[in-house]
Amino acid sequence: LPGSLPPVGDFDPLGFATNADLGTIKKYREAELQHGRVAMLAAIGMLVTEEPLEFHPLFEASNKDIGPAIRHLDEVRAASPFFFEFLAVIIGGLELNRALVGWKAPESGTLGRVSSDGGTM
Repeated sequence: LPGSLPPVGDFDPLGFATNADLGTIKKYREAELQHGRVAMLAAIGMLVTEEPLEFHPLFEASNKDIGPAIRHLDEVRAASPFFFEFLAVIIGGLELNRALVGWKAPESGTLGRVSSDGGTM
C-alpha cells in the first residue's frame, strides 16, 4: 500500500486492498477520512450539549430543562423550523462539490507524486 509506515506495514486485516487498484484504495482512504471527521464533530457535539455545561450553541438552554440530548433536536426544530432543511442543502452542496471536483483520477505519469504549480515534484 502506498504510504505504509513501519512497524505496521501493509495493515489490511479485512483484505479490502487485496484485489483493489490504487484508485480504489485512494477512494477508501478519502471515505475513511470523511467518516472520521464526521465522527469527531459528532463526539464534540454530544459533549457540548450534555450536562453540566448548560450551554447549547443553537438555543437558550439555561432557562428550562430540556432533558437528554435526543430531545435537543426537538427544541432546535421549535426555535428554527427550517434549520435542518437548510443544513441538508448546505451539506448536500458541499458533498456534491467534493464528489465532482475534489476527487480527480490520478494520471499515469503523476501517480504517487505530489503536484505543484510547475508540474510534479
